[in-house]
Amino acid sequence: MRKMVVRLEPIAFALFRIVFGFLFSQFGTQKLFGWPNTPLGYTPTPLLKTAAFIELTCGFLIMIGLIADFAALLASGEMAFAYFLGHFPIAFWPVVSKGVPAVLFCFAFLFISTHGAGRWSFDRLWRERARASGSEGIPRMSIRTVIAIFAIVAGGIAVQTTVHAQEKPTMRTEIPKPNKSGYAAVNGLNYYYAIYGTGEPLLLLHGGMFSTEMFGPNLTKLAQKRQVIGVDLQGHGRTALGDREISLVDIGNDMAGVLKKLGYVKVDVLGYSMGGGVAFQFAVQHPQMVRRLVLVSTPYAQDGFYPEMLPQQAALSAALADQMKETVIYKSYVAIAPHPEDFPKLLDRMGAYMRKPYDWSEDVKKLTMPVMLIYGDSDMFRPEHEVKFYQLLGGGLKDAGWQREHMSQNRLAVLPNLTHYEIGTAPELSDTALPFLNGATSPGSSR
Repeated sequence: MRKMVVRLEPIAFALFRIVFGFLFSQFGTQKLFGWPNTPLGYTPTPLLKTAAFIELTCGFLIMIGLIADFAALLASGEMAFAYFLGHFPIAFWPVVSKGVPAVLFCFAFLFISTHGAGRWSFDRLWRERARASGSEGIPRMSIRTVIAIFAIVAGGIAVQTTVHAQEKPTMRTEIPKPNKSGYAAVNGLNYYYAIYGTGEPLLLLHGGMFSTEMFGPNLTKLAQKRQVIGVDLQGHGRTALGDREISLVDIGNDMAGVLKKLGYVKVDVLGYSMGGGVAFQFAVQHPQMVRRLVLVSTPYAQDGFYPEMLPQQAALSAALADQMKETVIYKSYVAIAPHPEDFPKLLDRMGAYMRKPYDWSEDVKKLTMPVMLIYGDSDMFRPEHEVKFYQLLGGGLKDAGWQREHMSQNRLAVLPNLTHYEIGTAPELSDTALPFLNGATSPGSSR
């Protein structure tokens, strides 16, 4: 029996190498070419394309056994990087953070890198030919050098694209001057507010890492029809970070205090992304203060994001502060922040907030006011999550009827040709939200 095991061991190891190399390469072909036939449902970011190239190239080299030890070492390093960047910050246990495949690939390739390619490999074939001819075989040092350079370049691209993933929203400067601005002290924070225009009050809440000004032309258009109350959220814009952790539940509750200090009893609310989460929590905790609610690019649970977004969000930390100094995010922050030196702390707290799992599906039932959900057709959320949100609100469950007698009071809008990063400044946003906020009850009406 022992002799049989010894005889089969090289064959088993070769099969082990081939299978793991083949499986690993499929992660690359899926991201780059959509094969195997399981559509991703998203456009891979530069970071994912870099990872895909490593997976495809190293997986293929490992499978055929060509410079397999070096390819396996690089693949092992990539999996370690992926695990600690994208999974470990979510949870300690790999089974909870969905990091088991990364751990398995990491140690499988580490094992291969220390044992070489073995049987059925080009490495072994060339070594045997080299021994027969008396030559030295493959010039391994040059290969090491090439792979080291590639690893350094790939790592640099990975860092830069992680920053780029946080930078995509762009600031627009064509905004009106506020009629009034100032600070409201609420629950230990000093919230900056600015009021624009006249009309029915509308609380406008911006996305993460920016300020109210990010809405640009939409702020201008909304202010032509409404009295817009823009509030810079905790640690954003002109509002200092303070000592509290960032919690959308707490910030949502703070919005009630800000509005009361400004003398508002009931308002309409429009929130985008992080601001949408704050608007959601404000409406859940203080429904009597919200007349109509518009949530733009907002999920009700963490699993609404496409899976590849979670590692990018989890990677946000003070470690990226230096790399972000040339980005729009940093430059806009230091231009108006009361304490620009707090930028690394803000990154840490935003990363901590985004790493926490949440599910607000039970809270959706508490939204008794009319609600409109607005998404881009190429948003960062799974379409089925958007539809489920609408269904939890009571919409999309049955036909509305000839006379609209079964129609929900809530609305779902998916705007074509827009991503999460563009929708905040897209003119279609205010064009879609304003009729709903004005109480329009039929297609084409503005009221």
